[in-house]
Amino acid sequence: MMEFILSLLCVVLFCWFMFGLLNPGAAAPFLKSPSRIKVVGIFLVLSAIFGSILGSVQAPRDNSSAVASAAQEQQIETALATMGTKLKSYEHDELLDDNEGNGSKGYRLKTDRGNVIAYFKDDKLYSLRWADRDLYKEGKTLVKLNDYLLTDGEFMNVILNLKSVIKTDLNDPDSAEFADYSEWRYEKTPEGILVKSWLRAKNAFGAKIKRSFVAELSPDGSKIRHLQWL
Repeated sequence: MMEFILSLLCVVLFCWFMFGLLNPGAAAPFLKSPSRIKVVGIFLVLSAIFGSILGSVQAPRDNSSAVASAAQEQQIETALATMGTKLKSYEHDELLDDNEGNGSKGYRLKTDRGNVIAYFKDDKLYSLRWADRDLYKEGKTLVKLNDYLLTDGEFMNVILNLKSVIKTDLNDPDSAEFADYSEWRYEKTPEGILVKSWLRAKNAFGAKIKRSFVAELSPDGSKIRHLQWL
């Protein structure tokens, strides 16, 4: 609201200035000897004042500040370690503040297994949340993130392992052209990993065709339990 009022005053001031250049006496009857120079002087002074106030109102809040203390960062790293992941970076997000009660602070974390939200209360880590699921709350680890997400390196190892096995099931392994990394999808649970993708390879008649597949792997991705062509 303050920003709107100041912007409106700036417009009014400019209109007054233009009118004052045409008719100083009518624009500034409060002056003993109205003149264009005095109108310009008033305009410059008021512009500087309004500009300064408007600048302070529009000044962006520092929304990327680090966690308030090294102790808080250590709390995050310790909690993430219990769920098999590491902190890469973090930033404060004011939109998350007070979500866990008045005075709570929210931070967006980037880990080697995906994005996590952290909440602090009274400088103490209150909870860690991923995809609307509480990973950690009030000092207790509830869910291990490594049971549901792979690091980029782990997923790449899964893909390489799967490619090697799939080739043994093809008529012409050397003709295989697998989908780009970005087109591989997976779902992970504590029970196993489900991977979906596609490839192009020559069939028994020498024709190159596209085939989709889904594979079920062990939780660590080292063993392929089932491979199904779609």
